[in-house]
Parts: sequence; structure tokens; C-alpha cells
Amino acid sequence: MASASAGGPSAAAAAPADGALLVVEVPEQAKVFINGKETTTTGTVRNFISRGLTTDKKHTYVVRMVVEKEGKPTEKTKTVALAVGQRETVSFTAEAKPPLEEIKPAATPTNLTLRVPANAKVWLQGRLTTTAGTVREFETESLRDGESWDDYDITVVSEIHGRPWTITRRVTLTAGHDLDLTIDPALQTASSAPAP
Repeated sequence: MASASAGGPSAAAAAPADGALLVVEVPEQAKVFINGKETTTTGTVRNFISRGLTTDKKHTYVVRMVVEKEGKPTEKTKTVALAVGQRETVSFTAEAKPPLEEIKPAATPTNLTLRVPANAKVWLQGRLTTTAGTVREFETESLRDGESWDDYDITVVSEIHGRPWTITRRVTLTAGHDLDLTIDPALQTASSAPAP
């Protein structure tokens, strides 16, 4: 995967016709490794283009971010699968009210697994997620022991027979408890079960 540019989100808007575009959002001083190779691009938004991809399969990239916090290296890794012509954003940055993929120290990990149609778009708390596939996994460590996040909003939109169908679920996330949901607008069902 070749480095394209760094800068704002509009630095590279579209994936090339013969490749894929990976946008990585990181803290300014972070080091980024893709499939084990350190990249040289700097900035908070880094764009990487992979050209000459085969059209009949997804290409997997392991993105590792290393940044120093309080004098100690902190590392996070995410995996993304890209197809030809696809643009995907992987974010390692924090927000005021953390989405499920942000991790805060001294908290209890809570995982959410969504089983959705492959073409589905998923919003968590009104924020469009960037993951793809039929199984999508999210994690938060923003909940401390004994805390819960009531009315956590999950919206799944999938195209069925040329029309968009939407299911919205409100769930309660409880610190340290994993939640596994199947949400399929085609079946007009939303079921939940604790993760094993």
C-alpha cells in the first residue's frame, strides 16, 4: 500500500478505479504501520492508496497505531478489508462522548457484536460506522464497573428489492457485559443474545 497524502479529510476524496483508499485518523505524533510496515506520512489524517488490486476479492490490511501517552508507548490495532474502488476510514482519535471503538484507561471493556446484511450501513448513536461485512465488532472502555449506557441507539439500513429498509434498536450497554445482536431488515427482526 503506497502513501498518497496527508492532511484534511478532503486530501483524497475517492478511491482509484484500480485500487482502494484507506484513510487513517490518528493523533499528530502517532506512528502508523500497515501490514507490519511503518509508514512515513505525517499529520492527523493520513491517506494510503493501494493500486493494482484484483477485483474478485477483498484485500485485508492490518493497521497499527503507536503513540506515546505519559511517556509510555500505547498501541492499537484494527483490521480492514477493502475491495477495488472502495474507500474506508479507520479512526484512532478520541471524541467527547466516545463511540464504541474508543478506549479509555481504567475502565471495563464492553463489546458489541452486530450481525447484519453485508450491504448494510450501521449508525451507532447517530454516527455512521466505517466497518463492513456481516459481522461487525465494536468496543468501548468508557463505562466503568457498575455503569450502564441506557438507550444506546443502533440503526441498520439495508437495501431490499431496490428499497432501503431501516431497523432502529435501543439497547442498554452494561460495563463488562458483551452484547451480540442480529439485526436484519430483510427479516424485519432484531434479536439479541449475550456474547459467549
